[in-house]
Amino acid sequence: MSADDSDDTKNILAQLLAELHAKQAANPRGRAGSYLLGGDDVFLGNINNDPHDRDSFKNPYGPYGSPYSQTSIFNLYSPYRSPYGTYSLANPYTPSPPKLFIDGQYRGHVTANLRISDRIPPEPFLDALAHNIASILDGSFLQKAERQARGDTYIEAYDGTFLGTLNPSPHDQESIFNSYGPFGSKFSPTSIHNTYGTYGGAYSAQSPYNQYSRTPPKLFHRGKLWGLVTKNRYAPGNNKVDPDDLKAWVASNGYGNAIKRFL
Repeated sequence: MSADDSDDTKNILAQLLAELHAKQAANPRGRAGSYLLGGDDVFLGNINNDPHDRDSFKNPYGPYGSPYSQTSIFNLYSPYRSPYGTYSLANPYTPSPPKLFIDGQYRGHVTANLRISDRIPPEPFLDALAHNIASILDGSFLQKAERQARGDTYIEAYDGTFLGTLNPSPHDQESIFNSYGPFGSKFSPTSIHNTYGTYGGAYSAQSPYNQYSRTPPKLFHRGKLWGLVTKNRYAPGNNKVDPDDLKAWVASNGYGNAIKRFL
């Protein structure tokens, strides 16, 4: 078989799959629970961990999880994912992006359009959909979405646990520089300063102080993933900062003149 024949076969299969998914999507099985709805009121998938549920995002062969389906946000060319799609979560200009429902309750629009008032940034939604469905179902991922929308600078554990902001103020309850707060205290289970904790111990896989860890905390700067906080010089990625150098990193990356009052 020639290369041209192979390409033709792939195109035909992709077209057949697209037609099959369109027929399946035309008759979705109810809208209870947690799901995504298009700006045109087209059902876009159930949010659950069941790969056998035809209507689930987790079913890679269904109309909402397949990269070939026109009703899938995983199809980069579909009306719901293309940066030019009329109803796409990736279109920064669409007035009609997808709507998120959790336990049947409307929670906001998943969209790259900064002008939408109840906007949920698509990046944390897609990340949670791929790696932490539970955080969508319990609503906790919305806090991460809000941090990214505000452009916060913070640390997040490999398992998705929030580990504190890098606000240099020692009075900020959420700052890792507040030695009495939940993210700065050496006794807190969510603090990288707790040498006996999951996120601060020298032998914990999720600790920045484990010199061999390949799953240390992630650092988000101004709402975007910047790199890792780790003692491991060989951890994946180009951007890394030693946890003992965080104050110096903050000073050189971002809080303006106000930081001089705290460092």
